[in-house]
Amino acid sequence: MLKNESIYFNLYNDNLDIYSKGKNNTYEKNHHNIFSVKKSNIYILIQGEGILSKEMIFDKRLKSNLHKTIDTELKYELNSKDNILFTYKIVHKDKKSIRVLVNCINNELVRELKSLYKNKNKINSIVCIQFFILKLLQKKVKGLKKIEEYRCAFTYGDYSYYMRIHKGELRENEVLKCDMNYFKEYLFQNYDCEESISYIYLKKGKGFNNIAISEIQKLKSFENEVLKLEEV
Repeated sequence: MLKNESIYFNLYNDNLDIYSKGKNNTYEKNHHNIFSVKKSNIYILIQGEGILSKEMIFDKRLKSNLHKTIDTELKYELNSKDNILFTYKIVHKDKKSIRVLVNCINNELVRELKSLYKNKNKINSIVCIQFFILKLLQKKVKGLKKIEEYRCAFTYGDYSYYMRIHKGELRENEVLKCDMNYFKEYLFQNYDCEESISYIYLKKGKGFNNIAISEIQKLKSFENEVLKLEEV
């Protein structure tokens, strides 16, 4: 049984790996069942999972109950009861309505993650790697926040990711289990925008399952502007 420590979950597709901090700040894979984790600090990174990004419009009178309303809508649309995790942001409102941007994942393992709440665990973060990379880019790339829309692609582990960012928000994304060479060809054939995509090459660093990113080695260009990167 794992108790009173920091536990890291790596969720990707149909697999869920559990890690805990070992000697010399290394992270060791545990073979415990998820239900044996109790009274611990939980950190969850989601990889290899596509994110549903969409705008939804609601009557302004529903503002005080917005989370529940979105939850109900997503469960109906995706025909899923317990497999959904989502975040939302109000992007526009007027006298009668509210428009929100919703980002959602739908994975059967979400039900198991929710069981962590029952054992007095504290879930400190649940983050998809797409948002992890986006936040890192916005922090480190000078002038990026001023660009209204851009596209980028990166490979991490066994998966390649494509993101379209509009006004700092994820609007479109796709995930494939493949290397970057195949992914470039796929994007060119399906999005016809290869020249406008910035390809990010990540160097894995020390940490839980090599998730800590120590350096972005190479970035091409955003709209013909060469952007300098500081070391992470």
